[in-house]
Amino acid sequence: MVHPVFAHQTEPEEFVFLLLDGFTHLALSSSIEVLRVANLLSNKTLYAWSFMKMGGGSQLSSNGLETVVQSDLRDLKVGTSLYVVSGLGVGARLLKS
Repeated sequence: MVHPVFAHQTEPEEFVFLLLDGFTHLALSSSIEVLRVANLLSNKTLYAWSFMKMGGGSQLSSNGLETVVQSDLRDLKVGTSLYVVSGLGVGARLLKS
C-alpha cells in the first residue's frame, strides 16, 4: 500500500548523478541506497536515477570500480537536477583534461 503522502505522485522524481573521474564510490552508493529503500518501503517507484559522465561511456571511481553511465553530460535536459559526485584530487584531474 502506498503511503498517502505519495499517492498523488504519478512520475518518479529523477536524480541524475554526474560522475567525475576518481569519484568516491561510497558517496554514490549512499545516495542511491536511500532512494532505493524509499522505493521499496513505499511499494512505489518514487525515485529514479541515472548516471552521466563528460564524454559518456564508463567512469572509474577512486576504489577502482568502473561504473557504466547512461549518457553524456551534453544530453542533460534543461531543468533536470544534477548531482555531482566527486572525490579527492578531482580538481587536478579536471585541469589536465
